[in-house]
Amino acid sequence: MLALVVESWIWYAIAIGITACRFTSRVLLLKSPRHLQADDWIMLFAVATYTVLLVTINIVADASSNLLPPDYDMNLLTPEEIARRQYGSKMVLVVEQMQCATIWILKATLLIMYHRLTYVFFFAIFFTPGTPLL
Repeated sequence: MLALVVESWIWYAIAIGITACRFTSRVLLLKSPRHLQADDWIMLFAVATYTVLLVTINIVADASSNLLPPDYDMNLLTPEEIARRQYGSKMVLVVEQMQCATIWILKATLLIMYHRLTYVFFFAIFFTPGTPLL
C-alpha cells in the first residue's frame, strides 16, 4: 500500500512538472495567458481529471470492493463490511471513468496539436509567397 502511494505521487509530481513546463513555454511563446489555445485549456482539464484519478486510486487501495471468491459465504459479512465494500465498488467506478477520461482528453490534445502542426506546415509549403507551385 505504501509503495503505491509513493509511486503514484512521484508520477503525479513528474506529470505536473512536465505540464508546468508546457504551460510556461506556451505563455512565453504566446506572450500572455489570455492567448492560450484550445489544447492548452484541454490539457488543464486533463490535469484535473488526473488529479481525481490519483486521489481515488489511493482510496481504492484501502477500500474493499465487491470482488469476492465464488465460494465465499456472504453471511460472514458484517453491515460495516458491506458498507465499506459498497463504497469501494463505487470508487472503483470513479477510478475507471477518470482513467478513460484522462486518456481520451490527452488524445484530444495531441490531435489538436498535430492538426496545428500539419496545417501550418501545409500552408508554409504550398502557399509561401515566391514559391513556385510546380
